[in-house]
Amino acid sequence: MHNELYTTEYDVEKMFIEVITTNWYKYNNLSSYEELLENFRNKLNLLNKDILNAKP
Repeated sequence: MHNELYTTEYDVEKMFIEVITTNWYKYNNLSSYEELLENFRNKLNLLNKDILNAKP
């Protein structure tokens, strides 16, 4: 099935990111594995801040 709004996988991904950032999601442009791990750790710490008592 072809949609005239996009033609490549890149276009679909770009459109998807636009939709989710408009509605509910904050996009982080992570460019390395280390940044990915740090972001994951930050999100995990935030979710568990009550249990961790502000300790990472």
